[in-house]
Amino acid sequence: MPKFHLILASRASTAVLIRRGPKKWSCVFGWDRAGDTFQPGQCVKGYLEAMDATLSPCGRYFSYAVSIDRRTENGYFETCIYSAVSRPPWLTALAFWNRRGVGLLRGLPGNLLLDVVPDEEGLILPDEVHEDWTLTGIKLNPRTQPWGVLKFGPPPIELEKWQLEGWTAMTAWERCSEEECRGVASWWNAHDVHRIHFEKPIPASNWKLRLSHWVGNHNDDGPGRESYRGWYFETYALHSSSGQVREFPDWISADHDTFRNRIVWTKGQQLWAMEVLGDDFGEPVMLFDVAGEKGWRTPAPY
Repeated sequence: MPKFHLILASRASTAVLIRRGPKKWSCVFGWDRAGDTFQPGQCVKGYLEAMDATLSPCGRYFSYAVSIDRRTENGYFETCIYSAVSRPPWLTALAFWNRRGVGLLRGLPGNLLLDVVPDEEGLILPDEVHEDWTLTGIKLNPRTQPWGVLKFGPPPIELEKWQLEGWTAMTAWERCSEEECRGVASWWNAHDVHRIHFEKPIPASNWKLRLSHWVGNHNDDGPGRESYRGWYFETYALHSSSGQVREFPDWISADHDTFRNRIVWTKGQQLWAMEVLGDDFGEPVMLFDVAGEKGWRTPAPY
């Protein structure tokens, strides 16, 4: 089942849509939220995870990582990972590194991005992360690695990425209680589940959009299943100041579109939106269906 994610620039109407799959292909679409127009970008034969990608606040640059499985001369399979910066929705690199998780467009690794990234705020992720790492300002509990477990899991790029995209961390990155994680997934071992909650306030409303990032092994992660999530995934909910909670278990990714004051999300292979009407919401409207889109190898216009 292909995975379909959205990423919004925090200070521009630029956005990208990332489709992982089918099979080993990943494709990127451009989305101008001002007029809800869409532009096919480029595809790559590899795994481009939305969690390893982000847009600069100005929307002019796209940072991403791609992992590619290939067979060596000895007949073994190996995974090669590279990171790049491009102009969305294209994947043709302006800057390139043969490793993962180099730059979140918030600073300059040496002078590598000096003529590429104009945003001079914050710092990039270090190559090595320790327990006392506090670059994101998010509390890390003792003996808890930023990515949830000691040896396995994604790098902590998602923590910095979500801050860059306007989310505020509401909790520490820590193991959660069995009671809290019950019902989220069919966990193998609820004692090893880690989570962090982020929120975004919705202007002129008493609602907040909550993003919860979970890491743990569960029985819902079979790639052939409709509900395929992988062993790390996000869930979304709307929380009101009066205590109301609206949960959306079928949302893959979601955000608040500040330019149109609406909630936007991906579900299955579709992009949806609903307008914020004070303390209520409009009817959901489908904006884009990626199911029938093909891959492209169109040269980038730069």
